[in-house]
Amino acid sequence: MEFPIFDQIMETTSLQVTRKNQLVDESFSNGMVEHPVLLAMLDDDQFIYGIIDRERHKAVVLKEYRIVPSMGSKIPENFFQQIIDQDELLRDLKPSKTVFAVHPNCAVLVPSPLFSKEYAKDILALSCKLSDDARMYADQLKMAEAHLVYGVNESILKQTGSHFKEANLFHANTAFIESQLRLNKHEQETILSVHVRKSSIDLVATKGSELLFSNIFKYKDSEDFIYYLLFTLEQLQLSPDKTAVRFYGEIDKTSASWMVSKKYIRNISLGEQPEGIDFSYGFEQLSSHIHYLLFSQYLCVS
Repeated sequence: MEFPIFDQIMETTSLQVTRKNQLVDESFSNGMVEHPVLLAMLDDDQFIYGIIDRERHKAVVLKEYRIVPSMGSKIPENFFQQIIDQDELLRDLKPSKTVFAVHPNCAVLVPSPLFSKEYAKDILALSCKLSDDARMYADQLKMAEAHLVYGVNESILKQTGSHFKEANLFHANTAFIESQLRLNKHEQETILSVHVRKSSIDLVATKGSELLFSNIFKYKDSEDFIYYLLFTLEQLQLSPDKTAVRFYGEIDKTSASWMVSKKYIRNISLGEQPEGIDFSYGFEQLSSHIHYLLFSQYLCVS
């Protein structure tokens, strides 16, 4: 069940933010978490955050806000402040560390030997259209020996920066790629990992500790969805009958995306929770693969 938090008028469109999931462990409520780590992630249609008890490496809080309609790159004025005003926990939190992840589709991987900060914007502009106020960032992926280059709009930075003043900023896929390389480092065969969002999919192909492929595709329906999966397998010369495809994010065994994938790809499965983190008992009510991307950001500070 979703609980309306507020409405805001944006031009002629009503922007509604609803709290979809909320889990707060009693150890946090009782003030027993002395060194909280805040993991926050902003996407076009959601803001979500979790809190890790750093002493126990345990997830103790999850809150998820859905945004309708999708904002794209245009964040309404005071949008973030309105969430904070409604969320006493987030407003009063004093984390020991903060990771703030953004998830723009406009991003490109550059091998480290070819990377130059000076030309980062030019490289990114070859792949996608940048907004006039985009600020360039580049995350170093040590295991992949590459840099993930992406742009973040000033409108996002201004609003979030006032609250997350000392946050470590990353692209959400930085931790996704690194976590899959760690998870699959002993695998002999190629694995295609798929993080599913409402209208985009993040694809990462690994073979052992080698990154073979990473990309983001936008889709409208299950036909687009399976097209990009099969296209990626074909480009990598991988068999849909043999290659393991592992799903995370907004997908379950009743969704159209899962059903069409099962029809064309033989070896599919749902992913597990990130390694190195325990989860409080409240998380048992949520499927382990759904919030993998958020909690994999813990790799950035652990």
